[in-house]
Amino acid sequence: MTEPEHPPYWAACESMTLVQLGRFIYDALQRRTEPSTPTDGSTPLSRQEFSDLVGLMEAKAEAQKEDTTMPARPVYEGPTPPPPYSYPSDEVRAALRRRNQALERLEDAMRYRHNEHRIQRLQYELREAERALPPIEAEEERRKEELLRRRREYEQAREPYERSISAWKQEVARARRRREDNDKREALVERSRCRVAEAFRPKRGSGGRGLVTLDFEILPPSERTDEHVREYYRKAVSHGQLKGFSQDRLDKMLALPRSGWLKGRAGFYGYIVLMFDHTEKVLLECPVEGNAIYVLDSGEERLLRMSKQELIESSEAKRIYHSGPWYQRLKDELGIE
Repeated sequence: MTEPEHPPYWAACESMTLVQLGRFIYDALQRRTEPSTPTDGSTPLSRQEFSDLVGLMEAKAEAQKEDTTMPARPVYEGPTPPPPYSYPSDEVRAALRRRNQALERLEDAMRYRHNEHRIQRLQYELREAERALPPIEAEEERRKEELLRRRREYEQAREPYERSISAWKQEVARARRRREDNDKREALVERSRCRVAEAFRPKRGSGGRGLVTLDFEILPPSERTDEHVREYYRKAVSHGQLKGFSQDRLDKMLALPRSGWLKGRAGFYGYIVLMFDHTEKVLLECPVEGNAIYVLDSGEERLLRMSKQELIESSEAKRIYHSGPWYQRLKDELGIE
């Protein structure tokens, strides 16, 4: 049985990352509604072709799926911790109190010159209190040494358990990251599947197909260079349309490892969308004073159609002001080192 013949773009798609393939599907969906849609087989056109690409994404996600089994928490099976040591103990305090009281009574009797019999009796009580103190203190010292010994044994037995707990926590964190990565890959696949379904859903009053209109213009690969970006802004600045233009902000944008860009028009004139190979997030930036940066969770059409106010209110977009270490905050948000 021979393998089915694949279209010309298939081999390139097989070597793409999941994010790159998702973007390829997105771009192809945009191009299929343009008057100049390629018909040379370099891009998918039919619903079946797009469904096959989503299936390829699904296979890639499945191949990258990682084990997310949570490790069992280690169980401590050593000696129990000894009670806390407190010195002096109640017995020592009581013996010291009897000795001190006997001494005080004897000193009072001698100070006020009580009779000899009373003084002798108090001297006897003091000797008895002092004689009773050493054995109690010795027992207290023995108890203290025993508790210290048990504490050392407990800590020695506990040390390997603490190491195993530390290793267990690290493995749990790795398992959670693997689970998050699996979820992100599944979300990428599901997003592309929904995009294909939406693109081929019959539009009311359009005979089943209508033109897509965005505030950003999809560019052919030949116009995705730095020079085309700079020319876009040179023309706007030369016509006095972008007052407060910042060359530094533009240079910082172009220094990011982007894979493509869209130029703004209509309500978003002056803004451009930057896309990246390593993440589905996209960057909206207009290098003109007074305009903030917007980082969108994806380049979905519905997000690119939102107004600034809608983006501000959306949980799928983050606004970054050009203040403080804004460039580092932007790179952190995009996962760029």
